[in-house]
Amino acid sequence: MKKTFALILAGALFLPACNQIEEQPKTLIFEGTKEISLTLPLNNQNLGTSPMTYSVPSEVKFIVFGLFNADITTSGKTITNPTAFVAGSRDGLADFIRGSQTRASLHPYNQSSKDFDAGNFNPPAMTYYWAVWGYDQYGNLTHSSARRQVVFP
Repeated sequence: MKKTFALILAGALFLPACNQIEEQPKTLIFEGTKEISLTLPLNNQNLGTSPMTYSVPSEVKFIVFGLFNADITTSGKTITNPTAFVAGSRDGLADFIRGSQTRASLHPYNQSSKDFDAGNFNPPAMTYYWAVWGYDQYGNLTHSSARRQVVFP
């Protein structure tokens, strides 16, 4: 009986910890696109010094990585809260690496030019939202990821 009680007690202590793991968002940010899967960090985790990683399908020719200071909202294939788009990176920038973005490789997003500035983005400590989207060789938006929260300490 003591062994059974110990196992039940251990299970009771273990289960709440399992329930604290937040579900990973699965809905792609843009309707009618195929998935770009996000790897790490998991939703609502601290970034630390690790990169934000994702998998890019081979048919995607141009990638955009977006960092937002509010939840990402879209309608169809349009971002409906573009003022929340604060930083990111893309193919064509010298420090862009497909599949991996670090804090050091983020650039401020320029609302006027609709592109990234050359300087580095120094994010204040807070919770951000990130997503990745991609275009085919003709410039058509074909792929996107779900959005995830990440905490920048």
